[in-house]
Amino acid sequence: MPQEDRERVRQIVWEFILQGILAIGLNEADLGLPFVSVTEHGKKVLESGEIWLPYDPDGYLKNLKTEIPNIDPIIEMYITENLQAYLKGLMFSSAVMLGVASEQAFLILLDTLTNALKNPKEKKKFEKIK
Repeated sequence: MPQEDRERVRQIVWEFILQGILAIGLNEADLGLPFVSVTEHGKKVLESGEIWLPYDPDGYLKNLKTEIPNIDPIIEMYITENLQAYLKGLMFSSAVMLGVASEQAFLILLDTLTNALKNPKEKKKFEKIK
């Protein structure tokens, strides 16, 4: 395996350790590196079969773009930041980023509803409450 690939694997293993997916050591007899083992949380993540996992931001974003090919760039930006914050354990920041992405989606929905109204009076009334 090329050196750059070995380095990337080392970094991924460390990220999984920080996220609680992997633990250092195999068991009570081998508590240290170079051994690693899958944690109970890691087993649940792996057994879930879920493809929408925040532990794989690139895969998550790829799935998102497959489901929503013309995703709003602002939503994509905040979801990307949300995933990075989540991976770093910044749950409050992660929630805020997700909230801002949701707010942008809601604003797009309001604009779409406004533009769909044909009756000028209804449209004006809707724009007032919007």
